[in-house]
Amino acid sequence: MWRCITYKNYFEQVSYLSSQSILCDAYNMRRGGASGVSCHKITPPVFGVSPALYLEISTRVAVVTGTAPETGNLYGISNNGLTYVVSTDSGVTWKSLQDDDYSTATSNSSFIWSTFS
Repeated sequence: MWRCITYKNYFEQVSYLSSQSILCDAYNMRRGGASGVSCHKITPPVFGVSPALYLEISTRVAVVTGTAPETGNLYGISNNGLTYVVSTDSGVTWKSLQDDDYSTATSNSSFIWSTFS
């Protein structure tokens, strides 16, 4: 018997977390079986010195959904779209997170959501 898989909300969208300058394009990276890095931290250009830099964030995360300012934790969705993930070190490493823990973090009034399109 076939069972359809339900992805987490926002998995197949483009997201931008302005407070951290993190851009994720899971929609284009995950379409048609494509794989690779879908999130980048953007370092702005310095006129006459260096161009904008797009630093890759781990392939474990497909979308960064937001941040908790009081802890600095970043929250997101895994590269398969089925699990929430958290980073406690500004996006260097990511670990799986229980749905209840994600809900608790994102329901806090100080949580800063990414913008999605």
